[in-house]
Amino acid sequence: MNSNKKEGIEMLHEKIETKKAPPPGNYSQARAIDLGNCKVVYTAGQTGNIPETDEVIEGGIGPQTRQALENIKGIIEDAGGALEDIVKVTVFMKDMKNDKAGFEEVYKSFFKKPYPARSLIEVSEIPLVSEPTIVEIEAVAYIKK
Repeated sequence: MNSNKKEGIEMLHEKIETKKAPPPGNYSQARAIDLGNCKVVYTAGQTGNIPETDEVIEGGIGPQTRQALENIKGIIEDAGGALEDIVKVTVFMKDMKNDKAGFEEVYKSFFKKPYPARSLIEVSEIPLVSEPTIVEIEAVAYIKK
């Protein structure tokens, strides 16, 4: 855990790493900032890659969305939280017109009211261009101690 002191407030931050999500490249799966009575966790973007093989799951938007959210769930759980602790989700999707309905069907099965705030952004490419990746999801969680 690293320490960073600013304006009299000490913030401790730690790297979160789990086998419940694909191994990271030159980035952390997540970083957590310890604020004393809670911690805020920022995940890296998660795709439909299967943790054990690091290969993209087949079947299109539904399975890729489900796997990306399972990866996020694993990261948040290893940080001490649960899906209910997620306060913000950002989604990057390659084909909003054709994939949004399939994405929504899976997404709503993971979250309950009050839903996290969400941004849904269409992009021309997802960084894993050599793989058939069509969705990437990142999350921010507020976990009470």
